[in-house]
Amino acid sequence: MVVIPDANRAVVRFRLSFFVLAAVFVLMFAITVSAVIFAIFSARNAETVSVLERQLADTIDIYNQQLAEKNDQIASLESGLADLSELARLLEADMEGIRNLESEIRQIADLEDVSIASLTTVEGGRGGEELPYEETAFSGEESWAVASDEEWISDIESTYQSLESEIEKWMPRLEQLKNEILEWQAILRVTPTILPTSQLRVTSEFGMRRDPFTRRLTFHAGIDLGGKVGDPVYAAADGKVIESGKDRTKGNYIVIDHGRGIKTRYFHLNKRHVSVGDKVQKGQRIADLGNTGRSTGPHLHYEVLVNGKNVDPWPYIKSERKDS
Repeated sequence: MVVIPDANRAVVRFRLSFFVLAAVFVLMFAITVSAVIFAIFSARNAETVSVLERQLADTIDIYNQQLAEKNDQIASLESGLADLSELARLLEADMEGIRNLESEIRQIADLEDVSIASLTTVEGGRGGEELPYEETAFSGEESWAVASDEEWISDIESTYQSLESEIEKWMPRLEQLKNEILEWQAILRVTPTILPTSQLRVTSEFGMRRDPFTRRLTFHAGIDLGGKVGDPVYAAADGKVIESGKDRTKGNYIVIDHGRGIKTRYFHLNKRHVSVGDKVQKGQRIADLGNTGRSTGPHLHYEVLVNGKNVDPWPYIKSERKDS
C-alpha cells in the first residue's frame, strides 16, 4: 500500500499480510450479514408491531362500541327505573286516595278501623316448595343480565299499569258506595229505628186490646212504654216538630215529622223540651216521661204513622239504646 499525501510530504508505504486482509474481509462480511439480519428482523418486527397495533385499535373500537352499548343499556335501565318510580308514586297516590276513601266509608258506616301490621321476619316454622338454584341466572353474560333486567322492568311496568287500571275502575265504585252509604245513613237518620225511652218496659202492645178505663175492645194505635215520671224521652229519628201542646186525652204531647211520609207521636209527657218548628236529631232528649191526659200511670204512648196511617212501631225499632 502506498499513501501519497501531497508534493511536500513524504510517501508512506506499508504492507498487509494475507491473514490481516482475510480477517478484515471476514469482519466486513460479518458486519454486512449482521446488518442484513438486523434489517430483516426489524422489518418483521415492524410488521408484527403494525399487526398488533391494528389488532389493538380494533379491540379498542370493539370495547368502545360495547361501552357505548352498555351506556345505552344503562341509560335505558335508568329511564325504566325512573318510569317505575313515577308509576310507583302515582300508584301510591291512588292507594292513598283509596285508603282515605276507605277511612271515610268506615267512619260513615261506623266500622272499626283495621290497621295492617308491618311485616317482619321472626323465628318460627318454615316451608314451601324447594326450587333448584340456578347459578347461571346470576353469573352469566352481562348482556343476558341486562336483558333480564329490562324484561323485569317491563314486567313491573305492566303490573303497575294493570294495578293503576284496576284502581281507576275501583275509585268510582268506592265513591258510589260512599254515596250510597251516605244516602242510606241519611235515610236511617230520618227513620225511627231507636227506642224513645231509656228502658224497655212494654205495658201495652200495638193492635186490638181492652180499654183500661171502659174494658171495651178497642184499637191501640201505638205502644205504651212504662217508666218513672221524669225519665227522658228521645226523638226516634231526625225531624221537625210540627205539634207541641197539651190535650185532655193525649196530655202533654209532641208530634215530629221525619219526611218521606213518616211521623212519630209522643203522648202523656210530663214536660216538653221542644217547640213547634224546632229541628231535632235522632236520640235528642225532647221531653220527660209523665202521667198526663188519659193515663192510668206513668208511661209513654209512642206511635209511628206512615202516610197518615198508624203502623206497628216494633218493626222499625232496631236498637234499645238511644245512642245506637
